[in-house]
Amino acid sequence: MRPDLPVTHIRRRVESWRRHLNAANLSPKTVRLYTTTATKLADWLEAHGHPVTVDEIGREDIEGYIAHRLAEASDSTANQEYRSLQQFFKWLFEEGE
Repeated sequence: MRPDLPVTHIRRRVESWRRHLNAANLSPKTVRLYTTTATKLADWLEAHGHPVTVDEIGREDIEGYIAHRLAEASDSTANQEYRSLQQFFKWLFEEGE
């Protein structure tokens, strides 16, 4: 993790979420699925010029990513990733972000 990234950068928040999920004793498979999905979102946001700080990411950014995934992957994969991102943003909201 690059230390120069702002605290609210999505990549830093994914790492914090990973610690939270591990502390909550979720299965390694679940932690990997959730955090891989959030990391893929971060990659896509950066590659397509979308905001990368969690306070600037909006619904249209997430919808763009999901549309991208629907074009690349099966409906069930895109749905699973959508549900993973729901958990990520729910956690961010609970954290006050």
